[in-house]
Amino acid sequence: NGWTFFNQATAGIITPSSNVPVYTSGMSVNFARPGSLLRICLAVESTSILDSLAGVDANVDLYWDTTNNCLTTSSAGTLGPLPVQLESLSATSKTVTYVSPNANWNDAGPAAIVRI
Repeated sequence: NGWTFFNQATAGIITPSSNVPVYTSGMSVNFARPGSLLRICLAVESTSILDSLAGVDANVDLYWDTTNNCLTTSSAGTLGPLPVQLESLSATSKTVTYVSPNANWNDAGPAAIVRI
């Protein structure tokens, strides 16, 4: 139905084991629906995926890997294709890694900017 994001949210909980703000049920988090034309940053499965996406059409089919919480080009065991357009790619972006219940920053993760 849409994407949640916390770049302008407040009161996220940061703990010693989770240095990214996390939110519990009932807390306020921003939400955007497909078609809003908002640009968001999503972690990408690997740098080899970045290489395969370099120079492709913005309307390439992209999927969400629910196991590894990242964008991928493979439809096996994923959600999608997602209603997004590829804007740009980076091999060294600041992304979030999530292993329940902890969320931590990854300062050198591959990422894509997509328009939803």
